[in-house]
Amino acid sequence: MRLSRHFLDCVRTGRQPWTSAETGLRSNLIIDAIYESSRTGGEVKLDWSL
Repeated sequence: MRLSRHFLDCVRTGRQPWTSAETGLRSNLIIDAIYESSRTGGEVKLDWSL
């Protein structure tokens, strides 16, 4: 099942999704840090205290 279809199914039925919103946020923080590091050529430190 595609992830987007799973998400929509969870919205419609009220079921819990496979992953949490916090997991998605953390993944996006990592991806943003990768792009920032590539842009600047330096290390990017992440703040995990969400």
